Amino acid sequence: QAVVLDYWSTVLTDPPAKLHADVDAMLDRVTVPYLWLAEGQVDDADRAHMQTHVAHAQIEPWSTLGHMAHLGEPDRFAARLAEFVTTANAT
Repeated sequence: QAVVLDYWSTVLTDPPAKLHADVDAMLDRVTVPYLWLAEGQVDDADRAHMQTHVAHAQIEPWSTLGHMAHLGEPDRFAARLAEFVTTANAT
């Protein structure tokens, strides 16, 4: 229990503005190819936010399976990931 609470302590205790700033700072440091397979459609505000911080991000509305697309559609997920890696390595 202590390990789990310690792991999640920042998310459970920091104010939302600090969490947003921390995530934005992490995104600002992304320099590698980035693929966001989003659950369903990505609204304009979320797309703009991501592209502000990771201009080269590829954003694809992809599935209705949420965080479990890799489990719900493993063949499709693996094929898309392989295509992304191959394309990213070619540039």
